[in-house]
Amino acid sequence: MFVRSGLILAPLLAVAACKSDGNKPPLYTEASKTPERAPGEAVTEVAEEPPPSASERDLWFARGDGREAILARERGDHEAATQLLDRLLARDDLSADDRGAAELLRGLEDVEAGAHARAADRFAAARKAPALAKLDARLRLLEAQARLDAGDPARALELTEGLAGGPQEADLLLIRADASQRTNARAEAIALYEQLLASASSHPRRHEARAKLAGLLAQAGEGDAPLSPEARAELTKARALYETLELEVPLSDYAAEAAAALPRIDARLGARSKADALAFERSLAKSRIEDELKRGRYKAVIQDVDALLKG
Repeated sequence: MFVRSGLILAPLLAVAACKSDGNKPPLYTEASKTPERAPGEAVTEVAEEPPPSASERDLWFARGDGREAILARERGDHEAATQLLDRLLARDDLSADDRGAAELLRGLEDVEAGAHARAADRFAAARKAPALAKLDARLRLLEAQARLDAGDPARALELTEGLAGGPQEADLLLIRADASQRTNARAEAIALYEQLLASASSHPRRHEARAKLAGLLAQAGEGDAPLSPEARAELTKARALYETLELEVPLSDYAAEAAAALPRIDARLGARSKADALAFERSLAKSRIEDELKRGRYKAVIQDVDALLKG
């Protein structure tokens, strides 16, 4: 149900100090549009070209299949990029640095295709390239996420050992939290999700983290009667998190999950006052209307406004 977005699809915009001729330029920038190419159409052989002029973009691969693969990725043409990278990796004359760069790009294509175990192996191979040494932390995170998605949370946790801080701290926290959850380390997962939400409140995956945290907290005191003060406190937190999801993303799957979970939590904690319940319902209705307006769902807006006025 949950969708990864930030970690795997983030553009790799800086690759440092790789060869004697100086810094290597970017490998990849985020896709912007889909190409007009018939499905299944073969990719024609890319002829060797003269070195690009100073006015041309400076990419990792100056010419040939590698350069065309980067441009194909930018267009969102993953089929072409895959064919080009496979052909490039089949060569036996690639330098260690260029092979590492190609493995990284091909790993991203494996992620796109859902081949997470294969992607993880490619990211591990890319880490061996001297040119990518300064990207080691990012590559370890990419591999850790791929291992996690391939069903190996223990290995994902191992890969994050020793990593701390930096621009990828939120991604690191989320991987560790997810891996802890999947290895039944409930307390550790709760602490990590809470740390993420406190330190990166605008992270692209904050709603996912909030939903996962709420789900863990909602397990508190299952089968206990009466509830302990600790279980009651966790359930109260879960209710607040689910309500936040409904208000912030009212038309999302997260909101639907919250709407299904809240009645069960209310049944265990006891119903809220009528005034509190009414205030929340009015706030939720307003949030839905605002979201529907943004999406151009004007018929739904009219229906919800009528219902709000009648209520």
